[in-house]
Amino acid sequence: MTSGGVIRRSGRACGRGVVLGAAAVAGLPLVVVSLVCVVLLATGIGVLLAPESLLAVRRLASSQRRQAREWSGVTIVSPYRPGPAGITSGLRGQLRYCRWLLADPATWRDLLWMLVGAPVGVALGLAPAVLTLIGLWALGADLGTLLYG
Repeated sequence: MTSGGVIRRSGRACGRGVVLGAAAVAGLPLVVVSLVCVVLLATGIGVLLAPESLLAVRRLASSQRRQAREWSGVTIVSPYRPGPAGITSGLRGQLRYCRWLLADPATWRDLLWMLVGAPVGVALGLAPAVLTLIGLWALGADLGTLLYG
């Protein structure tokens, strides 16, 4: 492999790592908001807020699955159960919709994925960029020593 190919692959790995780290950090506040909305179910206002926050968690998890497919060619199937048929509007429909989201095990797996994925995603996502910068710094220090004594 040529040096240009190695540099391109390293640059791509660094860029993808930064994207993964940013997505992991973005998922953490979303998990906190979702869990607060679930706790608010007892007050009744959570019935209105929880579905939106849980759907945002699902969208972020789905975008990460799509990214995995585009970057590695590995398809991760969508784990969600089909929605209930004939959801009506109003409070009854909102309750049914909320119950469907909360009863789906994939919802809880997505929340756990976001919670665990935040520190792991940042650490592993930023590792290529950090290691590349350390390597460039060491190379520069070695060249400086060679050139300037």
